[in-house]
Amino acid sequence: VSERGRLGLAVIFAASGGFLFSLAMLMKMVAAPAILAFLGIHALFTRGASFRRKAVLVLVLLVAAAPLSKWQSDRCTRGNGNKFCPGSNKSGADFMMGHIGRVQGVVWKDPKSRGSVGFGSPAAYQHGYRDKPEFAFSITDNEANRAEAWKWIRKHPAQAFVLSLEHVWDSFGGSLPWPAVATGFWPGSQLFHYLFLGFLFFPSLVLLLDIARQNGVVGLVRSTELALMAPIFGVVVSVMMATGEVRYRAPWDMVFIVLAIEFYRRLRVRWHEPEPQKEELEEKHADAG
Repeated sequence: VSERGRLGLAVIFAASGGFLFSLAMLMKMVAAPAILAFLGIHALFTRGASFRRKAVLVLVLLVAAAPLSKWQSDRCTRGNGNKFCPGSNKSGADFMMGHIGRVQGVVWKDPKSRGSVGFGSPAAYQHGYRDKPEFAFSITDNEANRAEAWKWIRKHPAQAFVLSLEHVWDSFGGSLPWPAVATGFWPGSQLFHYLFLGFLFFPSLVLLLDIARQNGVVGLVRSTELALMAPIFGVVVSVMMATGEVRYRAPWDMVFIVLAIEFYRRLRVRWHEPEPQKEELEEKHADAG
């Protein structure tokens, strides 16, 4: 394939990726930080194509994502009382629910509609948290939700930091997959959760550490493997700011599958302990003498 042909294929893939990116955001807004983290790390650091070419392809992807993203934002804004909304009109509520203490959930009682809405976290329930504080404003009142969350954070900065870390671990190994864990299918769900941790999650981390050991930190930053892991960084930032549970991570498990395959491909395991080299034996004899 000629250079022009490769560029044309890259543009087609970038445009298709942009459409799929906007479609993913329709399903869950956590797709936004995940994909943006990948684009940023790949464009800035990953070795390969020139920065100019990567910047052009990123622009193509974002332009392709724009139409559906604008439609989503317009719909969300209209549903949010004409207050600008990029895709979720309860981001402030998610932020507060994750930073208002060790609570199972939160109840919002809107004085205007005289209705109430309650949301909770399956991970928090598994931790044994049972408090459900109530607030006299709407779940979609992002300003009031953020103000209440920041008020609590300023009073309890250390607790807020630890809760943010807890949300991250809840998305990987700190909680069991919901809703399967609450059904009769919990044995299989729980078993495969443990298999994920042992055979996908930890091997992926070991692979990245091994690349850093062999090629240095800069080599890791410029590696394709780190670019593959980049969406997970976006997920981590997202759940730190809200709440965490396995279902936020699960759509990105293909990252761990690919990295784990590479780990096992490079793995070399001996059954017997290797014999000491001749030079090592000579050094030991010299030290003993």
